[in-house]
Amino acid sequence: MVEQEAARGERRPPGSRRIPAQLWDAAAEARRLREEAAAEAGRLLQAAREETERLRAAAAEAGREEGLARATELVARAALARERLLAGARAELADLALELARRIVTRAAALDPEVVIELAGRALEVARGHSALTVRAHPEDLAALRAAEPRLAGGAGGGRALAWAADPALARGEVRVETEAGAVDARLAPQLEALGRALRAEEDGW
Repeated sequence: MVEQEAARGERRPPGSRRIPAQLWDAAAEARRLREEAAAEAGRLLQAAREETERLRAAAAEAGREEGLARATELVARAALARERLLAGARAELADLALELARRIVTRAAALDPEVVIELAGRALEVARGHSALTVRAHPEDLAALRAAEPRLAGGAGGGRALAWAADPALARGEVRVETEAGAVDARLAPQLEALGRALRAEEDGW
């Protein structure tokens, strides 16, 4: 064999060994398989990345839908709370307006006798035609009413005389005219109560 190698002119470094062709083939096959495995691993990794991104996008979309649903629910709750708040505020404002009206009329009656005289005149106009008319009013309003009796009696019809009664239960500016058939209530409280009912009826229609 040495002679054959010498005859072919092959020289090897001292101490080197010949690598059989089968080993070269096996090494080449191993490299090929390793390259294919690396390529497959790359494909699998890319597929995994794409799937992860898809799942992330799906989760984000689901999150957006859930977020929109949650936001819609919150908006609905806020609108309901706002309506309740406005309803409560309207009721409070109506009560406040009525209380202010009561105070304004009471104070106006105390400062201007014409206020209670006008109220009494309207009540007597309603009672026109009845007999035995008695005008009840707050004691502090009675003097002004008596002074205006000629005008008030004429408004009651027939110029008949009026009876007067001081009633501490009535507030300043309140008048009650009593007849044989009943009473004409010119008190402020019932009028404000009627106004309050009208205001609340409007609130219910809002």
